[in-house]
Amino acid sequence: MRQIDQFSKIVGAMSCFNEMISCGAKDIALGAPVYDEKDRDEHLEFAKKICEEKGTKWYKDDDALLTDLFEISMNKNKHNIVFYKDVKYLEEYLDLKKRKKELVACDRYNKEERYKLAYDFGKLLSYSDAEIDRMIEENNELE
Repeated sequence: MRQIDQFSKIVGAMSCFNEMISCGAKDIALGAPVYDEKDRDEHLEFAKKICEEKGTKWYKDDDALLTDLFEISMNKNKHNIVFYKDVKYLEEYLDLKKRKKELVACDRYNKEERYKLAYDFGKLLSYSDAEIDRMIEENNELE
């Protein structure tokens, strides 16, 4: 059986996510987090073309939002591409990052605030309440 290489898999996923954003099924999506910025920039060459075809936009993210929604190792110290159609969703993502920084700086990033931030991030990613709760509950690799 023919193997699908990792790079092609990532490009295919980017295309799928952008189709979902384009048709309104998702507001925002994350690409594949990678350690090497050069790998992300190589993905970006394809992302630009996909976004042009789908009528979506991209944003290079070198400081991922880390929450209890995803395992910490999935995004920590990694580079990514954020996809969106309307700039208001990118602004919401950036606002979540700002909110977390402020909570941490004020030593208020407690269990309740962590949950709220992870929940709001999940909603921005268009996940259902039940899915958000499941993901947070099953995450064994918190910050």
